[in-house]
Amino acid sequence: MSTLWAVADPHIAALIERAHHAAVRDALTFIEKHALFTREGPQGVRQVNVHGLVAAAFTHRDSRSGDPDLHTHVAVANKVQTLDKRWLSIDGRVLFKAAVAASETYNTALEHHLQDQLRVRFAERSDLDPRKPAVREIVGVDPQLTLRWSARRRVIKNRSAELSLKFQHDHGRPPTPVEALRLSQQATLETRDAKHEPPNLAEQRATWHAQAAETLGGPEAVQAMISQALHATTAPSSSSIDGAWVSRTAGLVLAALEERRSTWQTWHVRAEAQRNIRAAEVPTAKVDELVDRVVAEILNTRSVSLARPDDTITEPGGTAPQRRVERLHRCWFRAVHLRSHPGRRTASRRGRRPHGRADRTCRDC
Repeated sequence: MSTLWAVADPHIAALIERAHHAAVRDALTFIEKHALFTREGPQGVRQVNVHGLVAAAFTHRDSRSGDPDLHTHVAVANKVQTLDKRWLSIDGRVLFKAAVAASETYNTALEHHLQDQLRVRFAERSDLDPRKPAVREIVGVDPQLTLRWSARRRVIKNRSAELSLKFQHDHGRPPTPVEALRLSQQATLETRDAKHEPPNLAEQRATWHAQAAETLGGPEAVQAMISQALHATTAPSSSSIDGAWVSRTAGLVLAALEERRSTWQTWHVRAEAQRNIRAAEVPTAKVDELVDRVVAEILNTRSVSLARPDDTITEPGGTAPQRRVERLHRCWFRAVHLRSHPGRRTASRRGRRPHGRADRTCRDC
């Protein structure tokens, strides 16, 4: 998105920027609807609803390396207002768990806003690690230019490789995935340049146009790329959106979840549902509804809840309407598959428990 935004004419660039801001609003709306709460009572025993976020957004045009990178930082105040007008701290645990789902909500919304306004198409990149979630780019944007403007990423990747080699030399083994993530975070901090005063937008665009022409072979090649991106052939819808489609998509989402983890929460399901629905190119107006339907299909029909039984505590009079039922947001699930025995549902992987038994290791439930 940032590549096309950097070299397109001002009118097209303004539409791309408008789509970006709309996607940011959609992601914040998702957080307010699904992940924004506070806590009340002794030791925060009750999780309650609030009115909404208090935040400030700051949009940046470039990375620290000076490459085009249209992005927005949102600084969120730690105070929210309860329905009875008291200001309390955000329940940060839920917000933290919802971060990836919010990011995927932004990605899906951005694609749909750009498709609606510019008729561009997105497709998965084929040059990335297949073990990681797919990255989708605008069809027609030259990968050479995207690579040219990924200087920051290359620096981090090279430093991460150096730190991994040092780790293996010191410990006699390669880093685990968690350790590799920490090394990547260390590389990001170690290679971070000081912030610079950005030039004005006209100067930046002139620089980016010159870099694009140098990379692609001249101004005509840049214009040809822009034209190709803005006039990509629309992919026909492969199937109708109905109950069978929801069931098939739920199966794909569940299979992707089982590839990476043995248990999941609603946030994992929602993030994976966003990725699948984004790739299916469903109509914009149906995205939220279909995500909710796929998530419900997986959690209610195809997963075993590991939550402990109800605590049987009755809320005091007058407080029940404000209390959020948080079990769905906190508890973990495992897949359930129908077996040959009539009337019996069992979890299919080792260590999974039959439906109805609480897993005592589920400390969050």
